[in-house]
Amino acid sequence: TACLEHAQAQDHSHANEASRASELAEQRGSELKDAIAAKAVLEGRLAESLRRCEALETDIEARQGEGVEYRKEVKKASAEHARLEILTTNLQSEVDGLKSMNRALASQVTALSDEKKG
Repeated sequence: TACLEHAQAQDHSHANEASRASELAEQRGSELKDAIAAKAVLEGRLAESLRRCEALETDIEARQGEGVEYRKEVKKASAEHARLEILTTNLQSEVDGLKSMNRALASQVTALSDEKKG
């Protein structure tokens, strides 16, 4: 009987251990499912971040290309501006020369007119 009681106590102890092991396995299984779900969410976020990164890189490359083109246009416009400044200066000199000649001719006309009258 003592042997039977001892065996029953051991069976009871093993049953308790098996029950605790089963509960622990169930808990670990639940934690694993939660971890897998969290991993899936994080992978989705990572994929979205990578897509955004690629889009930003494409945008940066496009803007850099636009910047190069803009700098070329500014350089061209600056050269054209300098050319027009020189042309304007030359034309102003011609206008000043023509005004001077016009005054000289007007003086001669006045002098000839005075001579004719006199």
